[in-house]
Amino acid sequence: MSNELIFYTQLASILTFVGTVFALYKLLVSQKDATIEALRERIATQQDRMTFENPDALNERLSKRISLLTDELTRLGADKETNAEVIKAKEEELTGAKEMYERLQKLIMHTSGMSISYFCPICEEPTLECSEAKQIFSPEKSEYFRVSYRCGYSEVNGKKASECCT
Repeated sequence: MSNELIFYTQLASILTFVGTVFALYKLLVSQKDATIEALRERIATQQDRMTFENPDALNERLSKRISLLTDELTRLGADKETNAEVIKAKEEELTGAKEMYERLQKLIMHTSGMSISYFCPICEEPTLECSEAKQIFSPEKSEYFRVSYRCGYSEVNGKKASECCT
């Protein structure tokens, strides 16, 4: 074999290798761009959902419902004798709506972090470890809210459950 043939063979294999690496790189970049675009679309969708579904909308609806029920009770109160049963049912519905509204307010306060101190009330260290809330919207009013700190101090429903170790 001549040196010329070996030289051209080596040159062709180097060019083939570089071309293959370039093609694989281009494929990888196009997949990355497609992934980025898909993630941008998901972010846009989530942002749209967040603008339309906020807790204030539910809060406003419950507030309007309470005012409508109060107005209806006022109207029915004028004719008490004939509407005694209807008034009683509406009063129970109003009481349930008010309780749900109060529980929703508490839940919003807990989830927004407004009722939690991030510092231990005993040692004043920034040691919030976890907070856990459980709210059931039913007439039984079962609520549970626990806050625990790394120093050992914890509260359940606003009452001290364990002591601070520092």
